[in-house]
Amino acid sequence: LATVTAAIISLQGKSGTTSGGTAGDSTSSGPSGDTNIANVVQVPNNYFGTYQGFVDFNRGVGRNPYAIQVGPGTPGDVVGMWQEPQCSGNVRYISGSGPLKVVLTANNNAYNLCEASANVILTLEASGLDVQVFDGNQLAGEGVLPRV
Repeated sequence: LATVTAAIISLQGKSGTTSGGTAGDSTSSGPSGDTNIANVVQVPNNYFGTYQGFVDFNRGVGRNPYAIQVGPGTPGDVVGMWQEPQCSGNVRYISGSGPLKVVLTANNNAYNLCEASANVILTLEASGLDVQVFDGNQLAGEGVLPRV
C-alpha cells in the first residue's frame, strides 16, 4: 500500500478533467436563458482526500486492506485511484453529492483475482469514508476507511 499511497498523494494536487470550453462559455441554457454553473453536479470538496483501512467482503478474501483517493471532477471523470493487495485502478465518478456513486475499474489485476469493475457507494461519515462494494445488485463488501 505504500507505493499506491505515494501515487495517490501525488495526484491530490492535480485538478479534475474538463469537457472543454472556457469559463463563461454556455452550451445550454436554463428556463430564463442563463446557464447556472452552480447546478453542475460535481464531487463535493469535503470528499477530497485519501482514505485507508479495511473492507470486509462477504466471500473470498474476507477482511481486505483497502485504500481509495477521491478528488475533483464531474460525472464521467476519473476522480481518483483505489488499491487492495490483489489489484488497483481508477475511481470514475458517476453521480451524487453525498453519497457518491462511483465505478472502480481494475487497471492492475495481475492474478485475475478482482472483478474488472465494480459499482461502489461512498458515504462520508464522521469516522471516515464508508465504502460499499456491489456485485451486481448485491452488497459484496463494506468498510469505513479513516482519512489519512
